[in-house]
Amino acid sequence: VPAVILLDAPPGTLAIALQPDHAAGSAQLARAWRRPSFLPRPMWDRLLAATARHDDGWKAVEDHPALSPDGKPLDFMNIPTAMHTAIWRRSVDLAADDPYIALLIAAHARYLYCNYNEGDTPEERAQAQALLDDLGKRMDAFITSMRQGAADEAAAVEPHHLEHARRLLSLFDALSLMLLGALPGDALSSTEEAAFEAQIAELQVLRHPEGATVKPWPFHGDHVTLTTRVLHLDKAAFTGPADWQAQLHRARESHINRRLTP
Repeated sequence: VPAVILLDAPPGTLAIALQPDHAAGSAQLARAWRRPSFLPRPMWDRLLAATARHDDGWKAVEDHPALSPDGKPLDFMNIPTAMHTAIWRRSVDLAADDPYIALLIAAHARYLYCNYNEGDTPEERAQAQALLDDLGKRMDAFITSMRQGAADEAAAVEPHHLEHARRLLSLFDALSLMLLGALPGDALSSTEEAAFEAQIAELQVLRHPEGATVKPWPFHGDHVTLTTRVLHLDKAAFTGPADWQAQLHRARESHINRRLTP
């Protein structure tokens, strides 16, 4: 993959999660969530699909890892902006068969770039702005298409409803990353409001070594267990893509389990 989610590992080794595995974890959280009342079941199912597919753009570049000059894989937050923007465009393209799924992925990408990925250099800022401009145009087209569709689709793209749906996708993404340790433990300390059933509330998420507590409790049941595949490699630097792929194919597999409770 072009970049990975780096986890704690002994010196000279790597423990990584791949982007599609993280997206699958995000979808686990989404499926356990209590459906917001403003989204009928068919639209909710499409939001669940958007959560599962939001990182599909990473899959198309598995044979082209991003390695630093010393041969270490770059984590997902440190790959070049040009590569990152191309991946987001590809993720939207791959979902374009369903305008609502593509719209939610585009809205999530725009949120991330407006808040976290503006770029450090003039060139990177220009690349980020180009992505934002492109996403805006594509979102307008998806919204226009859905307003001409069924009543449930037209209602789902009303600005208030669309923003709350986007917030949920972004929350599932961030919560999965936080539980893996790929985001700081306080990443969700001031999260945006989240919708579940008839409620809209600001969640308080407190991370601990085994998982996190969430208040108020928005999930079905009395707990949720997030299970994510982890790959363990016996070296931390690579001579190039072929070396990386060879080591990846020999990687040992395990799973991280993180428990969410009220």
